[in-house]
Amino acid sequence: PPPLAPRASRWGGVGGWDTMRGRPCSASETLVPDSNPPPPPLSDDLRDEALRVLQRGGVIAFPTDTVYGLAALLGAPGGEEELRRLKGRDERKPFTRFVRRLGQAARLLGRAPVVFDRLAKAFWPGPLTLVARTVEGDATLGFRIPDHPVALAVVDAAPAPLLVTSANRAGEPEATRARQVRDTFGREVGLVIEGACGPSERPSGVVFATDDGFRVVREGGVSEHLLRLAAAIRVLFVCTANVCRSPMAEQMFRRLVADRDAARVPAREDGFIPRGFFVSSAGSFARPGVPMSDKALFALEKLGYEPADHQSRSLNLQNLASWDYIFAMEKAQYESLKEHMPELGDRLRMFDPRRRDVPDPFGGDEVVYLECAHRIEALVKEALTWM
Repeated sequence: PPPLAPRASRWGGVGGWDTMRGRPCSASETLVPDSNPPPPPLSDDLRDEALRVLQRGGVIAFPTDTVYGLAALLGAPGGEEELRRLKGRDERKPFTRFVRRLGQAARLLGRAPVVFDRLAKAFWPGPLTLVARTVEGDATLGFRIPDHPVALAVVDAAPAPLLVTSANRAGEPEATRARQVRDTFGREVGLVIEGACGPSERPSGVVFATDDGFRVVREGGVSEHLLRLAAAIRVLFVCTANVCRSPMAEQMFRRLVADRDAARVPAREDGFIPRGFFVSSAGSFARPGVPMSDKALFALEKLGYEPADHQSRSLNLQNLASWDYIFAMEKAQYESLKEHMPELGDRLRMFDPRRRDVPDPFGGDEVVYLECAHRIEALVKEALTWM
């Protein structure tokens, strides 16, 4: 199956704005955060005025994909203090940083945790604030890339990330219109940029992310199901036709992981959700839509596994890089994939770590299939000791 489907954007199709063609990007042109081209800019005069206010330590307001935001420039003299005064927020509660690229967040953290990186690539730009501890562990910082052309234009023009909060006094309702911002703050805000907010008109979701999992701090924007799917360790088994060896490994892996997780404490009291697994299989020469072979189903049932309604899938080289672990049943498959995609590195592995083939049982009797299933089960259990 493909990676997470790109999200449709109200503002720029899917993935942003194509400045070369002057139109929204299509689904096939989805951009990753570190290579997004700039959005349609504000007028030069409005952009320059926003920068002047920010650089002298003032606060501006602009629409986002959620609600109106108040922003100060990170590092501008007195900017954070003025933002804190307007918001009515004490020093213990930090502000979200709006960044243009995932790499900016990683630099400020020292290193982006694995799940932080995975969720950012899945849901940015969008209504999800990701929070993580710095490498030194002395601070907790939150980041977001908004999915709104005005907000992105301001962020792109700024010389540093923006400190942003919703445009309201602490404890009061969030503003979704420019006039609401003016009614609340009057001339205290140096510039209010006109524009419509996103369709949800509610604050972004907030997720605290580590290398091992995440915790939903505030719901909104992205469902927990999609967060789990994006954070999961992605495992792919590869054989030839995807009708016996790799689907048997897939079914065994899924059941054995479920048994292992059921034996553990289901959830921590603080709501922390550990990374799970997303497992699938494919064939290097598979004809799509073929059911699992009867003898493979027999072997699974003999070993106590409930066979799923499997249909063969052909190996898709275009999304192979989205998998964390790719297990090849045979050395020939491993070498072919390694030659065509050297960038996979150690994510591509022989299923048997001793680099021995798991022979194709095709043409053999039920005894041959059962022996193959026993070996696959042993190798799956061995892999789960270190995964």
